[in-house]
Amino acid sequence: MSTSGTAHLNGEYTVFGEVIKGIEYADSIVKQPRNMSTNKPNIDQKMNIKVVKKSLATIKEMYQFAPVF
Repeated sequence: MSTSGTAHLNGEYTVFGEVIKGIEYADSIVKQPRNMSTNKPNIDQKMNIKVVKKSLATIKEMYQFAPVF
């Protein structure tokens, strides 16, 4: 999870997500002490997630967002 970008993923992955419930947990993960050379938390942060697949049309409608492939 990142609030400032993940340069090591540039050009390789598209990450698009929305926290529906539990933002306080996401915020606490971002605030964990980090290894400054890797920008990863010192202790692995585990969470349970649910993936909800949405069609491109739904994403465009909900977020006024048009991904470029």
